[in-house]
Amino acid sequence: MVIENNVFREAPYALIISVPDVPPLNTASDLTWKQKRNYRKKWEKIIFGYSYNQRPTSTLRHAIVSITRHTSGRAPDYDNLVQSAKVVVDPLIKCGIIHDDNPETIGRLVVKWRKSKTGYKHTTVYVRECRKDELDLGPWDWEVE
Repeated sequence: MVIENNVFREAPYALIISVPDVPPLNTASDLTWKQKRNYRKKWEKIIFGYSYNQRPTSTLRHAIVSITRHTSGRAPDYDNLVQSAKVVVDPLIKCGIIHDDNPETIGRLVVKWRKSKTGYKHTTVYVRECRKDELDLGPWDWEVE
């Protein structure tokens, strides 16, 4: 329980999982539809298994999601890194952790890369429930005149 404005409320839901694998980078032109489907199914099983007994009682309407890719090679292009996050985010919806992957649900999607030792590749997924007013849309949330 958390005290907020002299009112008790449940602590916000948080999920942290570390998966001993990394999603494929954006190699869409190199993969057949069957290979893409197999990657999606593989990551659905991974997220389902690692989040078992840790899922929220109801899907999160507002969340902050952070995905960190740990590999020993050189840093990937940022656009490929962000594209690879889709393979992780979609199973979060299918497993009932987050409601949707639109900006009203995931106000902040953070995708990072960290160098790791050779042979220690893994992905860290962090999901935290937040209030609607905490959905920080970032520095681009302003109008251009």
